[in-house]
Order: sequence, then structure tokens, then C-alpha cells
Amino acid sequence: MEFRRIVSLGALCEAQYQIRRLTNDTSERARYVVGLKSAALGCPSSVFSWQITPLPALFEYFKRDFKGMMELGDLAVRDRVVVNTRFHTQHHHEFKKDLSDEGVAESFPIARRKHDAMCERTRRLVGDDEPTLFALARSRISAEELSELTDLIRFRNPSKRFDFLLVEAADGHDWTGDDGAWNEAFRAFEYSSKLRLAERLLIHALKAKSQLIRLRGHLETGKF
Repeated sequence: MEFRRIVSLGALCEAQYQIRRLTNDTSERARYVVGLKSAALGCPSSVFSWQITPLPALFEYFKRDFKGMMELGDLAVRDRVVVNTRFHTQHHHEFKKDLSDEGVAESFPIARRKHDAMCERTRRLVGDDEPTLFALARSRISAEELSELTDLIRFRNPSKRFDFLLVEAADGHDWTGDDGAWNEAFRAFEYSSKLRLAERLLIHALKAKSQLIRLRGHLETGKF
């Protein structure tokens, strides 16, 4: 199966970093520029991309339809980082370090909106028909747990075509992980950044439309 999309399921930021390194997909803005932001090809960020998500919490996201996973009453500061004391996720990017409890409360509305938006995007990535390779880093997932995760994805989308890219890095590496281990695991899959004919035609149509809008503006203002 050929994949044009890879999505991180955690458990660490390592997975998102590595899949973008492997595919040379360095910016979500590029997909917006070519008019394919809704298609979410390449390695779009998911709600799991930039937080630490233990395996039980990953299952809870799916079981709870990605709802109720960030509530203010569940958040506390531990070792300078905001953590969810109920699901044990860690949020290094939604909140600044060294916040007080009052600071967490002040930052919560914006953090919650971002988190909910990423949850909605992740639902779409699981729910559409684009074949998807799901990446997991340092999750130590067992065969039984992998079967359960498969069932959770199938429950949301019975016709979804997908596979798992699993990497358990050896100790001694920083948060980015072991490039060699990721390179080796990735060789088992076929990835393509090529666009289908209909997608290429859409891009040309969007570019032509943009050029016409700019030309009309120049004609109306007399400025070229």
C-alpha cells in the first residue's frame, strides 16, 4: 500500500519530528499554498504530535471521541510543565513553562481552543478515505494493545486503510530519537508525495483564480 499521509499518535514529539524528517515535509504552510490544506497530505500535525500521550490516554481519546480530554480541573503544574492529572498527558507547547496555577487558568481558554481544533483535525484524518500510516514512538505497545488500537480506528472508520510505523528507540537519545532506527523502520513502507491528476488540476485552477483576482485589483486601482 502506498501512503501519502503519515500521522503521529505520540507517544512523544519524536514521532512528528521524525516523520517530517523522513519525508522532508517541513511545513504545513506548503499544503495551504498549493490549495490542499483540507487534503492534509504529508505529515499534518495531530493532537498527539506535540504533547506527551501515554498509551492509555491515547485509547481514551478514541473511546471518548476526542472530547473532554482537556479540562481545567484536571490540569496542574508538575516539574515546571502542565500535566493532566487524570489522563497523564503532558502539555509542553500549549502552556508556557513555570506557570502558576493562576497562570494555567489564564492560559487555559486559548490552549483549550487549540487542543479542540487539533482534536477535530485528528477526527477528520481518521475518518476520511486517505490511506494513512500512523506513527508511534517509544510507546512499548504490546500485540494485544496494538490489536485494540486497530479496533478503535476501525470502529471510527471501518473502511479506513492504514498501517502502523512503530519505533522503540534505544536509551541515550534526545527527544528527537534515533534517526537510524526510524530510517530502518520506514524502509518497510512506500511513501509518495505525488499528487493525483485531479489534485494537480485543482491547484492550477486555484492559482489561475488567484491571478485573476490580483489582475482585477490592479485594473480597479490602476496600479500594476
